[in-house]
Amino acid sequence: MVVQLWIAQGFIQLSNTKQQLEEVANEYFKDLLWRSFFEEVGDRFGNLKYKMHDLIHDLAESVAMVDCKLIDRDSKNVNEEIWHVSCPFFIGSNFNQTLSLLVKAKKIDIGGLEITRVPNSIGNLIHLKYLDLSRSNGIITLPKSITRLWNLQTLKVFSCSRLEELPKDIKGLVNLRHLDDNKCGALSNMPRGLGQLTCLQTLPLFVVSKDSSSISKHVGGLGELNQLNNIRGTLEITHLERLEDANLECKAANLSGKQHLEELMLRWDQEGNINNDDEKSLDGLKPHQNLKYLLVEGYGGVRFSSWLSWLANLVEIILDGTRCQHLPRLSQLPSLQSLQLLLMMDMEYISDGDISEEVPASSTVSSTPFFPLLKSLSILNCPKLKGWWSASMQDHHHHSLPSFPCLSYLEIEHCPNLTSMPLFPYLEENLYLNNVSFMPLQETMAMASLLPPSSPLSKLKIMTLAFREDEVPLLDDWPNLMSLKKLMIWRCLGLTSLSEAVRYLTSLRSLAFKRLPKLESLPASLQHLTNLQDLYIIDCPNLMILPEWISKLTSLETLGIENCPLLAKRCEKGIGDEDWSKIAHIPNINHTCEYIMFSKSFLAKQKNYIYILWKYGDGMHCLDTFRIWEANVAKLLG
Repeated sequence: MVVQLWIAQGFIQLSNTKQQLEEVANEYFKDLLWRSFFEEVGDRFGNLKYKMHDLIHDLAESVAMVDCKLIDRDSKNVNEEIWHVSCPFFIGSNFNQTLSLLVKAKKIDIGGLEITRVPNSIGNLIHLKYLDLSRSNGIITLPKSITRLWNLQTLKVFSCSRLEELPKDIKGLVNLRHLDDNKCGALSNMPRGLGQLTCLQTLPLFVVSKDSSSISKHVGGLGELNQLNNIRGTLEITHLERLEDANLECKAANLSGKQHLEELMLRWDQEGNINNDDEKSLDGLKPHQNLKYLLVEGYGGVRFSSWLSWLANLVEIILDGTRCQHLPRLSQLPSLQSLQLLLMMDMEYISDGDISEEVPASSTVSSTPFFPLLKSLSILNCPKLKGWWSASMQDHHHHSLPSFPCLSYLEIEHCPNLTSMPLFPYLEENLYLNNVSFMPLQETMAMASLLPPSSPLSKLKIMTLAFREDEVPLLDDWPNLMSLKKLMIWRCLGLTSLSEAVRYLTSLRSLAFKRLPKLESLPASLQHLTNLQDLYIIDCPNLMILPEWISKLTSLETLGIENCPLLAKRCEKGIGDEDWSKIAHIPNINHTCEYIMFSKSFLAKQKNYIYILWKYGDGMHCLDTFRIWEANVAKLLG
C-alpha cells in the first residue's frame, strides 16, 4: 500500500526505462526497512506487517498536517486544501458533502466504512490517484462517473462481498495500475475493455461470465487478459466451467506471456460444470515458467496437462477436487517444496511415468534427484489411490523404492487402498496417517539396515497413527523414534497392546490413546518415559485399571480420561479411590478431555484460528488445559 501511495504522490522517478515504478519504490522501502525507519511486525492472523517508530510517526504527522487528514465524525476538519484523506469512522450522510470539499484530493481511504453507495460526485475528483473502498460490504455497484478519474492509479475494492460488477466503461481509467478485486465473491463478470488497461499490474481476481462475451457488448472474456502482461503477484480465475469455446478463449488469455505472475489459481465449479472441455481449457492456460504457486480446483479432466512437469520454478502445488486418474511426472521439479493432493476421487496412481524413468537404477547417472527439495506432502481423501506408480511397479522391495530426501511433513488421510509409496525416512516435523494402510510406514521403518549410522524417522517430532480398521499394526520399531515429542494412536480397532519397546521414546512429552476398544492395559515400559507431561486415554472401554507404576511419572502435568467408564470411576477422588492414590500427584486430571488435532492442510485453509476453536471446540467448557504444539498460531491467540 505505501508503495502505491508514494507513486500516487509522484515521489518515485525512473532512471532506467526498463524498470517499473513499483520496483524502484520497493527498493526504497527495503532501504528504509534496513535503516529501521520501518520494522516488521506480525498481525493476529500471522500476516507480515510493517510499522514505524512512534517518534518517526509523530514527525511525519507534524510535517504532513496540512495535506493529510483523518476525517472526524462530523467532517468538520475537511477543507479544499487536503490531498490525502482517511475516514476511520462511519460518516453516513456527510459523505456527499465531504466529497464536494475534496477537489484537490489525490488519495481517499474509506475502506471498511458502512457505506452502501458511492455517490456520482466521486467523478469530480479529477486529481484522485488512489481510492480505497475495501471491505465496504454494502456496495453493490460503482457509479459510472468513477471512470472519469483519468489520473486514478489504484482502485481497491478488496473484500467488497456484495459488489456484483465493475464499471462498464472501465477502459476510461487509462492510468490504472492496481485494481484490487480480491475476495469480491459476488462479482459476476469482468467488463469489456479491461484488456486496454495495459499499465495494470494488480488484478487478483478474474471472473468468467455466465453470459457469452460474443453476445454481450459489456462483458469481457478471457481474451481481456491477452495484453495485460505487466500483471504480477497473484491471479485467480474462477468459473472456468462457463467457457464456451474453451481452447480458443484460454489460449487468448496468454498466461504464458505473464512473466511477472507468481501465483495462479484456476477454479472450476464442479456443480455447474456441464461441458467436457476442461482438458482443452487447462492446456490453453499454460502459465509462464516463472510461476511459483499453482492451485487447481474442481478440474473435471481425466488427464492433467503436461506443462505441469515443465514449471521449474514451482514451489507449491495444490490440486483440489480434480478428477484426474494420474498426474504428469513431478519428481524432477527442482524447486518444488510443497505438494497437496486433495479430494481426487478418481486417482489410482499419482505418476503416469515409469519408476525406472523417474528413479535411475544407477547412482552414476547424472540426473535430478527424486523430489530434490520437497518438504511437505499432503494426500487427503483419495479413496481409489493405490500407489505412486502403476500396479506393475508395486511389487518392488523397499530398497527398490526411492526416498524423499528432504521431506519433513507427511500427511495421508482417507486413502485406504494406498499400500505402497516412496519412502520417507528423513521426516522431522510431522507424520500424520489416518485411515491408511500400515504398509507404507512399515516399508520405511524397514530401511534401518540401509541408513547407518542414523535410523529412519530418528528426527521425527510428532506422529499420529490411525490405520485401516481391518489392520492390526505391529508397532515394534520404537527404538528409531528417539526425537519423538508427541504421539497419538487412535482408531486401531484390533490393537490389544503396545510393544514394550515404547520405553525408547525418551523424548516423548505428550501421548494419546483414542478409540482403541480392545486395549486392555498400558505397557509397563511407559514408566520409563520420565519426561512425559500429558497422557490422554479416550474411548478405551476395556482399559479398566491404571498400573501402580504410573505414580513414577513425576513430570506428568495432565491426565485425560474420557469414555472409559470403569477406569474413570476408579480415578475419581472421593467416589472410587482405587486408583486415585496413583494419580493424586498430577495437577490436571480431566474427565472431559476431547483431544482435537488439526492437520496442516486443514489449517492452511483457515483464516481465523479463533473461529476454529469456537466451531470445533463445542463441549470444551470443562477444559482445564489447552496446548499448541510445533505451530506458529500461538501468537494469534494473544
